[in-house]
Amino acid sequence: MIYHSPEFQLAAETLQEVNYIYNDIQINTEGVVFIVKNQLWLLAVGV
Repeated sequence: MIYHSPEFQLAAETLQEVNYIYNDIQINTEGVVFIVKNQLWLLAVGV
C-alpha cells in the first residue's frame, strides 16, 4: 500500500485509518446488496 512507502511516513497513520474506513464501508455495501437482493427475491416469490 502507498502508506508503506517512506515518502508517506508522515501521513502513514492517517492513510491507514482511511484504508480501514474504506474497507469497512465496502463490507457494509456488500451486506446491503445481499439484504436487498434477498428481500427482492422474497417479494418476487410471494413469501
